[in-house]
Amino acid sequence: MMISDKKFFEILEKLLVKAKADEIRWQRDDELEDQETSAFSIQFAASKLYVQYESPPTEPDRIELGIETLEHDTIKRIVVEEDDEDPTWTLAYELYQEAARSVTGWDRVLTEIEQELDKKGAIGLP
Repeated sequence: MMISDKKFFEILEKLLVKAKADEIRWQRDDELEDQETSAFSIQFAASKLYVQYESPPTEPDRIELGIETLEHDTIKRIVVEEDDEDPTWTLAYELYQEAARSVTGWDRVLTEIEQELDKKGAIGLP
């Protein structure tokens, strides 16, 4: 049985809620990454769900979201092109941003830098 688009979007919306609550163990997905692409995934016992952001130099950015078995059989896959007025793009982009935040820790880095800038005197390690 294939997963319907409606069911897949329900899954993605639930994932976004969990991601914003820091309740997902995202991992960088080196299998899907290259110079124009970054990807993160959630590993399950028999499958993985991934979000892959691609930024080709001469085309609109796009995000691929998918579920596949551990043997790399595709269960569901969608590709969304950048369009700020498309709710599908918005959902995909938010999910990607949450995965990137979780894996890279950019939010903690930003907080640290802002706290340092608010201090009086010299900042930075000697």
